[in-house]
Amino acid sequence: MVRKRRVTGWTLGSILGTVLLGLLSLAIIASGTGREGFLWGAALATLPVPVYLAVALWLDRFEPEPGWMLARSFFWGASGAVFLALLVNSAVADAAARALGDGAAEPVAALLSAPFVEELAKALVLVQFFHRYPDEFDDVTDGVIYAAMVGLGFAMLENIQYYGRALRAAGAVPYDVLVVRGVLSPYAHPLFTAMTGIGLGVAREDARGPRRRLASIVGFLAAVGLHFLWNLSAELGAFRAVYAAVMVPTFALTLGVVARSIARERRVIREHLRRYVATGLLSEADVHRLSSLRGRLRASLRSLLAGGPAGYLRHVRYRRAACELAFHEWRIARGISAGPVEDAARAGQLAAALKAARP
Repeated sequence: MVRKRRVTGWTLGSILGTVLLGLLSLAIIASGTGREGFLWGAALATLPVPVYLAVALWLDRFEPEPGWMLARSFFWGASGAVFLALLVNSAVADAAARALGDGAAEPVAALLSAPFVEELAKALVLVQFFHRYPDEFDDVTDGVIYAAMVGLGFAMLENIQYYGRALRAAGAVPYDVLVVRGVLSPYAHPLFTAMTGIGLGVAREDARGPRRRLASIVGFLAAVGLHFLWNLSAELGAFRAVYAAVMVPTFALTLGVVARSIARERRVIREHLRRYVATGLLSEADVHRLSSLRGRLRASLRSLLAGGPAGYLRHVRYRRAACELAFHEWRIARGISAGPVEDAARAGQLAAALKAARP
């Protein structure tokens, strides 16, 4: 009971802290945009977010992450990460203006401060998840999904600032700003931070000892490098060239890495659930359906048609329990263990949940 109270207290403190930092970030942004600019900027910045969230969640379909962790990633990006970035970048810009003149403030902050500070601020929640919740941060897919959430939250608040300032200065958001910020670049922050997520995912999947640390460091440096290149292209007026030559191929490569990781998740589910066929908990047909996208879709449709919403939700619980059980066995096989007794108890809980939810 004591440990449960500590966890609850820590969680509540984290939520309250995130809300406070979010409100402070919004207040800072509103002070630079004015009321009308802030309201219109918020509306325009929020509009495309559901589409990008849907794409990220679609990728997370074989072993879905807990909703509260996805929400926390998003809101950290839209609160704590933004607040830290505003604080440090403003301080760097002020120092550059005093030392080099007002004209140097924005370029120095954009090139020397923003890439490192913003990627570090966004990475904090990923590193915490990696160390605190090893049973929910399994591989590259998980790293990219959490990174996408935090990056989308960060981009949303950053766009409020850009749109609001444009409205305050010109009375309207220029078409090129709307296209660049709302159409071409909402995926930029998720893409930058995805490099950190990939590094942490590789560290979780394959690496041992020094290689584990190296994968994380290389991923973070790649995030900083991409972010720096993006900002540099804007300063030099070479945005379109860098976008076409670097950002689009990097985005495609990232999707390829995620596709490979998802294929690996399918193998994990298939290989580690087969041992439960002998116990009678699952059949070979069950294992095939659970490790196949087509099989999952057909089973979901059948459960919805046969049992309505309740039947579908039962099927979702069944599928989640099966996937959690497979990845639990996978983690144990790779030496990620809470101890023999705890591991066996967790496997028993998941098996019971799977049996109870089985259609």
